[in-house]
Amino acid sequence: MLDNELVLEAAHTPFTSLFADEYEEATGKSYHPGNELTSLTPRCKGEAREQLLALAWQAIGRIEAAWGQNMWLVFHHMGIVDRKEDVVSALGSLLMGCHGHGVGIDDDYSEAREKASDILEPHRSERRIKDHPCHIDDSKWRELAANEVAKYLKKS
Repeated sequence: MLDNELVLEAAHTPFTSLFADEYEEATGKSYHPGNELTSLTPRCKGEAREQLLALAWQAIGRIEAAWGQNMWLVFHHMGIVDRKEDVVSALGSLLMGCHGHGVGIDDDYSEAREKASDILEPHRSERRIKDHPCHIDDSKWRELAANEVAKYLKKS
């Protein structure tokens, strides 16, 4: 079952992308060019953590509505629920795709997603369990990232 820690870990992926964008906008410099950014981007704490968690759960609700299925059930039929790393990776990629970042769950899990779709939607000609099932407005995510960049720059 998805829990807050898994959701926060996955939400850090699209948050990192937005943090890097906001950092570049605020400073005119790239944020750690050439590096894997998710490990370098500060984790949200306190109120920011709660806000990120709420935004992520809201996005999950939209994805589940678009899929017409519970996300954990889809992940179960994808065969990934036994490995926390796979759940975080799949959810992070799914969130990125719904944010329009050109990355999606099918980058690493296309066969698994198709398998789940075959099991859960055997008679549907138009499949709902898609790689990018909906668009997530990232304005509140971006605002959170901008606020966290401002805190980060004050500490630097």
